[in-house]
Amino acid sequence: MNFEEVERNTTEHIIRHYSNADLNVDYTCSWYYPPPTPNNLEDSFIYFWAWFAYEHQADTYSARTTTSFNLFKNLYHTPESEHHDTRLQSTIVAILSSIRYKTTPLSFDILFLYIQGIAFRTNCFEQQVTLSISLGVYTEILDRTLLNVQRDRQLLHQILASPTPSARSLTNSTPGTPPPEIMAATGDQLRQVMEGIFGAGGARLRGEGNTIKIDFFHGNESEDPTEWSLPLSEHQSLTDGPQRLGKRPSLEDT
Repeated sequence: MNFEEVERNTTEHIIRHYSNADLNVDYTCSWYYPPPTPNNLEDSFIYFWAWFAYEHQADTYSARTTTSFNLFKNLYHTPESEHHDTRLQSTIVAILSSIRYKTTPLSFDILFLYIQGIAFRTNCFEQQVTLSISLGVYTEILDRTLLNVQRDRQLLHQILASPTPSARSLTNSTPGTPPPEIMAATGDQLRQVMEGIFGAGGARLRGEGNTIKIDFFHGNESEDPTEWSLPLSEHQSLTDGPQRLGKRPSLEDT
């Protein structure tokens, strides 16, 4: 659950109210979900709301709040079952998402644990929530959070302090025998791999019609290379094809 998304949805709902536009669903709206009158509220909800409004800056509630709270009470007193915790959590989500707040709560997880802790100590709000009860639950949540942080820190220290396992320690092979996954390949195995990539005899490297035949650049011993060799700037790129390569002059041309 994200309190910011609930707040954005409520803001859009209020704007549509005053602009006479089609309304989006907003369970915090007391106009469309009018709550029961105070005389018709159960004491358990009154105790819940007195504590929750004071501790968590709650502003208003709706009929969905009171209905979800009654469902929460029924589930709380039912025996444990396969889907009990999941239904209990979804009911708390329905309660929290039907309330308008003066200040946006920071964490759903904290409120979820808070409500469960208070419910446990008050038999599901059958008695008023005192300051000592609230502080006791808050201290338990804080200690649990710090304990989780400490466990994560200890686990990290254990991981960093443990030596890096060698390849031999990861296998059951006898000493001096390389693990199966890193054993050297034979010459025939390497040849098969290479031929699978490059083709037999490197045929895929040559490729018909994709290479350029280059004439050997040389003359006879009786020739003066400085007379027939072309200046370097006149040579064309090999990628332009053999038809554009400059030809060295023959002796008849000199």
